[in-house]
Amino acid sequence: MLGPDLELLISIPEQNLGELSYTDSTPEAFADWVANLPMANLGELSRQLYRAINELNRLKCKPETRSKMLEDIRKPIHYACEELSKHFLNASITPQEKQRKVINLVTSLHLSLAAGYKAVLLESVPNLGSEHTRKNFSCAAHRTITEFGRVQLLSAKLYISVPKMLWKEMNEIYRFSDELGLMKYLVRDEDNLVEPDSSIKSAYKRNLLLACCRSNQLRKQEIDSVWVLFERWANYVELGRKYLASAVFCINLSEDQAPRHKSLLHEELSDFYYGFDTAELITRITSHLSSANSTITHLEMPINISNGLLHHLHHSLGILTKRTFKRIASDGSLELAVGLSAMHYYTSGRTSFQPHLFGMEPIDLDNSTESRVSRAKSNDPWSNAFDAAAITSPKSIPSESVIDYTNHPESADKDFPVHTTSLINTSPGGYCIQWGGHIPKNVQAGELLCVRENDEKSWSIAVIRWIRYSKQKGTQLGIELLAPRAKPCAVQQLNKTGKHSEFLRGLLLPELSSISQPSTLITPRLPFKEGNKVILRFSGIESKCILAATVSETGSFSQYTLRATDVLDSKSAQLEEETQQPKTEISLEDEFDSLWPSL
Repeated sequence: MLGPDLELLISIPEQNLGELSYTDSTPEAFADWVANLPMANLGELSRQLYRAINELNRLKCKPETRSKMLEDIRKPIHYACEELSKHFLNASITPQEKQRKVINLVTSLHLSLAAGYKAVLLESVPNLGSEHTRKNFSCAAHRTITEFGRVQLLSAKLYISVPKMLWKEMNEIYRFSDELGLMKYLVRDEDNLVEPDSSIKSAYKRNLLLACCRSNQLRKQEIDSVWVLFERWANYVELGRKYLASAVFCINLSEDQAPRHKSLLHEELSDFYYGFDTAELITRITSHLSSANSTITHLEMPINISNGLLHHLHHSLGILTKRTFKRIASDGSLELAVGLSAMHYYTSGRTSFQPHLFGMEPIDLDNSTESRVSRAKSNDPWSNAFDAAAITSPKSIPSESVIDYTNHPESADKDFPVHTTSLINTSPGGYCIQWGGHIPKNVQAGELLCVRENDEKSWSIAVIRWIRYSKQKGTQLGIELLAPRAKPCAVQQLNKTGKHSEFLRGLLLPELSSISQPSTLITPRLPFKEGNKVILRFSGIESKCILAATVSETGSFSQYTLRATDVLDSKSAQLEEETQQPKTEISLEDEFDSLWPSL
């Protein structure tokens, strides 16, 4: 039975239409209309769906009738949203005007569909004593939370905040359903890839996981991957009042807020707070990472993801770590170039890649801590020491080898543009920057950068750790410094059978004694992996090494410690010397009018 104080506090459009303008207002006529939608014409399809769902939400009808119509139109709306998303998800993180309109349209379609299911919820409340109504209510609650999850996923991939009141209403629907005891009902959702039948609680916990995983530190493809994983991993996390004492996260079901780290709260936790306990999931991830070669399954993996992404989830869903460095507000500028190729070009003094492929003298990359390459230390890591570095001439090249060593910096600079951004704050560990204007497509979380402040000549090595975008503030990036300097090189993977790989760009980073990190090598993400034997070439030097241990990996690069397989010469003094270097308002409908023909 419903308690006298049990009330569902959500908003819905006013039901003021007696009939639909585009078809008869019966489930049968509506289903026929849906079956004849122009699925091959995305612009016309989107226009008709936008009009149809908004009229349906205002139609006066029984909740059972509304549910049937919503189920019919749900799949076409999802199809249209997926197709429309191709207009902006593969573009720059700063949307152009047309892309912004498409983003608003996709968001509006999802929220309008959710509004229809919210109407079913409110219309069903008076009859919740009936088992049939409770099941219908459970389905509508599940659908609403799922649509909110799709909006949340879209916002994550665009690095923007979710719409206002989304968390307020999602939390309210979950609270109401939980108090009614509706978590026992399973709802079928054919759009799910792993768990076609799930409860309201599972759908809600999936959204909570996405909110907690620091998605602004992930690439769009990685966000898609974790969304699939969380469908299954929702079974490994707990939610409720009884978990409040032990949980790392908590959520206030009366607020318009996502879950937060409990350690950040300084208020008394009221009865509206639920604990969100990720302990079992963290334990399973830890076991999975520590037993990579074991046949025992600690963690169900419906899709394959990298260990780097698993490590990210382990950190983001676990205990909050404090910042190592204090941030200081800054109003200066930061120059940067994006990607490994650009970094290679500028750290080599604007030299093309080809010369790095030649020279056959080895370096000593002994695996001991006494190795000279590992002992490379910087007295002045931010000085411009590259031009002052000792130069070793490579061994002579056979006369029949025709090599063009001519550099054309002016032409190459166009391929590797340098961008000037505004500093928001700085710390010894990195920067927070504001990037105005158009942003290249390759700017994404986990991408490598070379950076320098103001008029400094030397380039430091960095990585984009997080991205945040808003229409008011524009695009902000969090940048972590990896090293004050790098030595460009060429890296070749040695295969046991068949041909070896081509030489690819690499960067040797000096030892960072402050964090007890030995000299490391940065390579492209593929084809290299831990344990590979490789050849390093640079400045007339060559040596065979093993990629010993993975220090870091993202979707763009991997960073390894090195272990030598041979020590053929004492050229490491040069490497030591060279790596000792630093550092007006309109309605949505009016706005969409010009959009339909162009889709």
